[in-house]
Amino acid sequence: MSIDQFQCPTNENVSNTTLRTLGDSVLFDEIMLRELEAKQQLESQSVESEQLRNVEIEAAASRVLALIMDSSFKRKYGQDFAYPKSIHCYLFTQQPRNHTYAFEAFAAVATVTPNALKRKKEEMIFHPMFENVIERYTNSRAKPNPVLMETRNSEFCYRLSILVEAVPISVQASLGFGMSSLRLIRQYEILYYIWETFRHDLEVKKCYSDQLIGIPMPFEFVNVCGNEYDFEFSEHSINYYDIRGAYVPVNSSRIPGAGKGKPLGSFLSYMSMEKLGPSLAYMADLLKSQRKWFKMSTALKLLDQILCRLMVLHRYGIILGNLDFRYLNFGVREAINVLYVSSFDCAVQAPTTQRPLNYFNERFASIGALKGVAHFVNDIETAFYLFLAMLSHRLPWDQKLPVSETPLTDQQTQQLQQPQFDGSWEVGGNTRYQSTLRTHLDERTKLWDTTSWIDRMLNSYTLRNQMKSPALEGFAFDIIQMVYQKTKEAISCASIPQQDFMTNVMTPSTTANNAYMGIRKVIVSFFRFESLSNNLRDATCQNKVDQLLATEESDGRALWDLNNWCWNVFETSFMSNARSSRRSIVKF
Repeated sequence: MSIDQFQCPTNENVSNTTLRTLGDSVLFDEIMLRELEAKQQLESQSVESEQLRNVEIEAAASRVLALIMDSSFKRKYGQDFAYPKSIHCYLFTQQPRNHTYAFEAFAAVATVTPNALKRKKEEMIFHPMFENVIERYTNSRAKPNPVLMETRNSEFCYRLSILVEAVPISVQASLGFGMSSLRLIRQYEILYYIWETFRHDLEVKKCYSDQLIGIPMPFEFVNVCGNEYDFEFSEHSINYYDIRGAYVPVNSSRIPGAGKGKPLGSFLSYMSMEKLGPSLAYMADLLKSQRKWFKMSTALKLLDQILCRLMVLHRYGIILGNLDFRYLNFGVREAINVLYVSSFDCAVQAPTTQRPLNYFNERFASIGALKGVAHFVNDIETAFYLFLAMLSHRLPWDQKLPVSETPLTDQQTQQLQQPQFDGSWEVGGNTRYQSTLRTHLDERTKLWDTTSWIDRMLNSYTLRNQMKSPALEGFAFDIIQMVYQKTKEAISCASIPQQDFMTNVMTPSTTANNAYMGIRKVIVSFFRFESLSNNLRDATCQNKVDQLLATEESDGRALWDLNNWCWNVFETSFMSNARSSRRSIVKF
């Protein structure tokens, strides 16, 4: 309603104050209406912009996909029966980064000899290339594969994820050819190294067959040459960061695996690997849209899975370097409760004297990463920041500066990683970005110097209204404080040499092992188990549990059913005070 339409009261007894109040109310309504219209217009523009961007991405992805449609690609991936000359695949709605496109495809299948007709249906189907990879890492070609039945989903290798990296020459020229953005080859090299090391350990019985649960299996990496993305070595020196983080010429490297011995010759490549489910970032966005957030029990179980993945990766000498909600994915079907690490393009293999790659999301970056020091404890510190974000959907430094939700761009990385390194974390020539990094570093230092921010967070309604009693609430607060303290102790292990640390990751009671197990023991104490081994008990935590049980009529801790693989139910709580008494459970 506008002011012109408003009819003033005719009653002479109405005071001027009342008239002013009514007029102010109408004016306020008009302002609110204008703001609402402006908001709707912005949302409409945002939707249109996103739709336009999706159309552009789809067009670019289709053009790039057409370049890799050689005969070998069509033999390996299922063709579209409606369009025989094309591949049946789907383009993901969210892309990992610029110039990289994610697809879901189906493996091309073939039937075996007629004698197999008497067998089960699944024994009649095989994937000529993929079966060789699976057999290599499971020591079994049987159908169904017994190892995969325990560690992967039943549709393993039928549906695949394909990542295509296509960096235009014009983009490389703008960066300078000394700063190549070849990242897909790094991801494949690191995954290949992890799985080959696992295969060797499995052969000599140094590990179990489920050692790499939560680590996607890579199938192949192909560098596509003979197109507009080819290198021009005669004019430019093409470099990239190898598996140890060293900046080396591309023509000195070789593609591992099936393409062994073949050098890179193009900025166009594709990699296929095990298909994963939704990311943790997608789940977080879904919860926020419903005014919900992670329950503490779910956040602790997710943190426990992250620590388990880190222990395995660190045992193999891999410093991940870029833990992020977007790069933690759930599995599919039977593995839907399993958390996978899905990105390794920022990882480095230790021991290394190289600086960590700066492709990280600065919101979750560790102190070590900001200082340019690579160490395993950087990943543990980042895991704690993810845990805090799962609890309260905010971090101490979120309000202090405009934090980007995306990793650094190639231009920013170039500015940071080029000269002027003097042993400190100030390595770039960009004054503005140095200031941003300094602020990040200062805020993290404050977090670990004092518990004031943790104490304020514990008083938030998001946690307070999840507990059934004041005693349980106090117990939950103690758990968070102990996780904080144990993480702080883990960060102090940065002084341990990389080689010594990775050697002792799996050795019980060592300082390196305690960096993970100290936190895991605290997590375990929050839950109720039918039975619990002594090596998962912590004396301080047990005292807290005993104090809780002494004040409660029954054990009100959350039950962790060990019969359910990894973790049970995805539990959420409402973010609003008015609705916080309700509980929501999301099942997959």
